[in-house]
Amino acid sequence: MKNKLYLLILLMLAASVSQGQNIVLEFNANHTCTQINLDSIRIENLTQGDKMVLHYPDNTAVLVITDIGDFDTKPGHLFVSQNYPNPFSALTYIDVYLAMPNVVSLNVYDLKGRTIARCEDKLEEGMHRFSFSAGAETT
Repeated sequence: MKNKLYLLILLMLAASVSQGQNIVLEFNANHTCTQINLDSIRIENLTQGDKMVLHYPDNTAVLVITDIGDFDTKPGHLFVSQNYPNPFSALTYIDVYLAMPNVVSLNVYDLKGRTIARCEDKLEEGMHRFSFSAGAETT
């Protein structure tokens, strides 16, 4: 029996509204009411283990939190990530983990429910990445 796995993903071309949250960090320094230019700023996200360095004149960091967590690789389980980055302007990715070989059907719909991209393929077990480009089909 041919099993089908339907993944319904709602993406919009103007992805300004998302489930992710942005954190904006802005760094300024002054000494005796005089603005001081910072040479560099090192930022560490201790929760996720990420690091970044800002160099002058950039003093603002925007962190996009999507809450993509760990997934379970036990037999019979499926994992589908939220698209990332989210929001996106040109290209976004969706990861799918299959515990066993299966036929995967990926459909992308606009806000009016119209299908704007479709991909169906038999995939082996493991992690697979789909990319979606605004105005193009999935690959």
